Amino acid sequence: MESQTQYRTTLSQWGNSKAVRLPAAILKKLNLLDNQTLLISVEDNSIRLSPEQSKLPPSMSCLLNGIKTAFEMANLIGVRRKVRN
Repeated sequence: MESQTQYRTTLSQWGNSKAVRLPAAILKKLNLLDNQTLLISVEDNSIRLSPEQSKLPPSMSCLLNGIKTAFEMANLIGVRRKVRN
């Protein structure tokens, strides 16, 4: 059985929702990426987060995550591409 390490984090306001920050050690251990989908379940009065299994090969999934992130960043900073007629 794998040993379990506990981390402490804080529930914070994020818009109309609540959010928690995941420690970098957990992200690294589980190879979690920005914008990766996590499944949330409640079990025995506890919250469980599990990475959603991608149907794409890992390299393709990483590539698509990178493209999505680039578009999101462009929208955040207000970059608009001019369309030529």
